[in-house]
Amino acid sequence: MSGMQLYRRGGWGSAIVEMQLAHYGIGFEPVEVADLFIDQKARARR
Repeated sequence: MSGMQLYRRGGWGSAIVEMQLAHYGIGFEPVEVADLFIDQKARARR
């Protein structure tokens, strides 16, 4: 089981966080999200 969920979207800086988690051996599950400024469904997701 992953240690946490990492919500990510290309171009939003999540690659740096992913590298840090991998470096420290912290498991995570990547979760792709839509553009929160454009997609109302993405904003409503919890």
